[in-house]
Amino acid sequence: MAKKKASDFRYNTGETKVPWAAVGENYNAEDLMTIVKFMMKGAGEDYDAAVKAVEDAVYALTKAIFDNTAAIAAENGKGAELSIENATSGMTAPFHAGAAKYFAEKGATVNVG
Repeated sequence: MAKKKASDFRYNTGETKVPWAAVGENYNAEDLMTIVKFMMKGAGEDYDAAVKAVEDAVYALTKAIFDNTAAIAAENGKGAELSIENATSGMTAPFHAGAAKYFAEKGATVNVG
């Protein structure tokens, strides 16, 4: 595989580059880069609060899904396949800390990224 050149990236932010494919034509790339630059600043009160808010939101979303699998299955046949075991078994990719927190509460151990 050929090494990527700076021109392969739509938004070059120095050491951190965001592939154009990850942004997409219809995505507000300026907002994306504001978020990336904010997150790159590192530790600090605002950063820590933002990380905690995202973790809480991902936890709430994961909880809303897996605490309501019966209702989801009633609306969509594929929903019957939705379970903590199916969502976590055999996964090699790390889970978001918010999702991992929910799964840990339910007794599932996952890798956190």
